[in-house]
Amino acid sequence: MITGRTVTVLLAAVGSTALLLACIVLLMRVFLILRTRRQARCLATWEPILLEATQSGPPAILPRLAGADVMTFFNIWNHLQESVIGTASDGLNDVARRVGIPARAARRLRYGNLRERLTAIVTLGQLRERSVWAPLCSYSREADVSLSLAAARALVHIDPPAAVKHLIPLVLARADWPAARVATLLVALGPDLVSAPLAAAALAAPPEHAPRLIRYLDVIHAETAIPAVRRIIRLTDELEVITACLRILEDPQDLEIVRRFCEDPRWQVRVQAASALGRIGLPEDVPLLRRLVSDSEWWVRHRAAQALVAILAAEPAALDQLEATHHNEFARHALSQARAEMRLQ
Repeated sequence: MITGRTVTVLLAAVGSTALLLACIVLLMRVFLILRTRRQARCLATWEPILLEATQSGPPAILPRLAGADVMTFFNIWNHLQESVIGTASDGLNDVARRVGIPARAARRLRYGNLRERLTAIVTLGQLRERSVWAPLCSYSREADVSLSLAAARALVHIDPPAAVKHLIPLVLARADWPAARVATLLVALGPDLVSAPLAAAALAAPPEHAPRLIRYLDVIHAETAIPAVRRIIRLTDELEVITACLRILEDPQDLEIVRRFCEDPRWQVRVQAASALGRIGLPEDVPLLRRLVSDSEWWVRHRAAQALVAILAAEPAALDQLEATHHNEFARHALSQARAEMRLQ
């Protein structure tokens, strides 16, 4: 039985809990206001100094950077580093080193939470801080994608030639790395550094990994990429490897390879072969494409029709006749659609 005393105790407990929660919310609000104000003061102090450093060099005397302001400084400094080019970054680096940023970033790299470690990695990469090379190599192997990619990018900033040797095996192994981010890393390294090791890795890669590397061969020197692709496509019968190679071929010298795959029993291969003919095909490929445009697979018909429109773009009468006289209804529809798409471009 609930007595009046029990009810009084329960009400008091509820009231105390509500008061405690209100105090916690109030304290959090105060803390947020104080933090926002501190960040604003840090921005007002350091942004003009850093902007001056990018233009005429840093001042002779710098204010003290408080520990509580380090993360805000990191964010301001990294934003400006991403915005400047050439020697303008030298002044920013000078300021950072004079206020002890390398050591402070290294501490957060080791002891910070995820956000602090990510910011520290970006900062150390922008500083080209070689002393943290080994920890960054370890972070580039972390399961966390954002952390590992940030570390890989920092390695590229610090020592591009050494980064190539470390990253090519990782590109092969890390199926979880988004292709666009990997391509950005490879472009940052430059074709002079990447071409030979990437082509060699693609040639040596097992079939399950080769397509992941082949897709990046278009960022390297063509004289290195194309021979590798030609050799790979002749040595394999793996579906994904063949289709990845066909996406890259853009030289009329490779027409015989492409034409051979137009007859492949796998529709995924025929699609890529038809697309390749759209890039490098010649008028003598029209009969082959005429057959492909009546393929049983929609995508093959679509790509073959696009290729025909590209090859015969200067001969609208020939396209008219082909569309009007083709024996296959689906082929006629594919040609009509491809021509409409061409007119809209």
